[in-house]
Amino acid sequence: MSNVAVAAVAPIGKDWQANTLDVHKFLSHRHVGATQWQVGILAFIVLILDGFDVVSFGFIIPALLESWQVSREAMGPVLVSGLVGLAIGAFSGGPLADIFGRRKVIIGSVLLFGIMSLISAFSPNLTVLVILRFLTGLGLGASQPNTGTLVSEYAPARHRSIFVTLTYCGFTVGAAAGGFLSAALLANYGWESILIVGGIVPMLFAGICYFLLPESPSYLALHPARRARLAAILNKIEPGVADKDTQFISAEATHHQSGKAPFLQILSKTHLPVTLMLWLGTLQYDADRLSDE
Repeated sequence: MSNVAVAAVAPIGKDWQANTLDVHKFLSHRHVGATQWQVGILAFIVLILDGFDVVSFGFIIPALLESWQVSREAMGPVLVSGLVGLAIGAFSGGPLADIFGRRKVIIGSVLLFGIMSLISAFSPNLTVLVILRFLTGLGLGASQPNTGTLVSEYAPARHRSIFVTLTYCGFTVGAAAGGFLSAALLANYGWESILIVGGIVPMLFAGICYFLLPESPSYLALHPARRARLAAILNKIEPGVADKDTQFISAEATHHQSGKAPFLQILSKTHLPVTLMLWLGTLQYDADRLSDE
């Protein structure tokens, strides 16, 4: 077969002569398939769980004021600690993903805020609750930007904006559903039940993600020792596109190697609006709930 014929049938991003594959270009020009939908749906559910936790805690505050006989001012540190944890988690999520991979960080962060939420249901006092809300915020903050970035990596270029937008809509869905569910749980089982449900469900879902959520292709492309894992993922998308000798390159991987601080991604022009809306929306909602009492 001539070189022209080979080029005509080669997948976009694939150089058969050099046996290299540009991972970013390959994924950007794929049709939306099962793998892309799988990543998108799992990320969407992660954001639903995030939204539920943020809104449901607002329903807990009035019950805590009555149950523990504390003032509204005393609840201030609880709200602030959660926001501080959220901010630190968002800043640290990117660097941690560069070290351990987005998959591990997402699973770990979901597991973290699930465990902390469950333990919070048995808090003996406000001091313990402040610490637990801070740790919960770490998990919430680390999960949000990493899920959006993972979806962006797998989504084809022409559908990337809609995929990322729909993923972040999961936060709104979780917030809305959290309001109805929290009201029902509070009326029938007490404020502790909200935290228990908000803890057990993420913990179970972290297990689901362990088996179903694929790793970031850009992260795998950075490490030659993980070539087999990356080849398996890409061959699932398009069978036969990679083999044991394929060398992987990625524009995003090259960007990470350039020395630019990864955590600046959430403050970049692309992600800054979402970052600010999540932080300010959370602060405003909790402040409104507290002032209404």
